[in-house]
Amino acid sequence: NRAKFGGMSVHATSKQALRLQAPVVGEQLERLVIEIEKGQQVAGHFPSDLALSRARRVLAGEMTTAQAFAEIDARYR
Repeated sequence: NRAKFGGMSVHATSKQALRLQAPVVGEQLERLVIEIEKGQQVAGHFPSDLALSRARRVLAGEMTTAQAFAEIDARYR
């Protein structure tokens, strides 16, 4: 069972964000980061500022998802 946020599951919202082709900027970027944060909170998770910053950088096209996963791996190894 996935937590619901704004009529979409948290999982669906995250997958939708990752499928974006062009870098996201401005209000759309902030809205997506807020959706990710609130969706995670609804699911009982509380992402750190670092995790939200990483999500923002991926959405903005400043890093790839592979780079984000490498950053996570390096931090928690």
